[in-house]
Amino acid sequence: MADPRVLRAFRRKSGPAAARCGLISTGQDLIGNLSVVTLFVFAWAQARHSLSRFGGTVRNSIFGVAMGLGAMASMVMSVEFQPGMHVDLRSTLLVLSGFFGGPPAAAIAACTALAWRIAVAGTAACAGAILIVLVVLIGLGARQAFGGRQLTRGTVWRWGSPPPLLRWQGLFSLRHPL
Repeated sequence: MADPRVLRAFRRKSGPAAARCGLISTGQDLIGNLSVVTLFVFAWAQARHSLSRFGGTVRNSIFGVAMGLGAMASMVMSVEFQPGMHVDLRSTLLVLSGFFGGPPAAAIAACTALAWRIAVAGTAACAGAILIVLVVLIGLGARQAFGGRQLTRGTVWRWGSPPPLLRWQGLFSLRHPL
């Protein structure tokens, strides 16, 4: 939670509505979540050169463990909008695991993320688990479709847009139960 003095200063500058609805704290939490995701991606970018002596399956499995732990760290720092409904940036790491690491990395990262999401439980645990599986499948589908070819900006946008859209669609559909 934000410091009360910061909230008072924010109210004076931008009015009481923004401070009252918790935008400061939510924005800070999401930026922290982005920092965790970025840290795991950069750490892997540095470590992959050291791991080049290992075979492809071993290296991809280590990649899956790293991305799974990153997804778990992202979920630990998630923002809870409603009881049991968490928003985080785990989708980025899960898509990367499927796209760059293939099936071994995708399976390891998905199992790690699923285990944590189920352990956290909450009202949206089932939807969160389904979204984890869908996002990993999107990464694997993109790998299959574009395996060794050069990617264009349009291709990246087409394959990069579904995971966050699935995330927000899942949140809005859970908001109003059937």
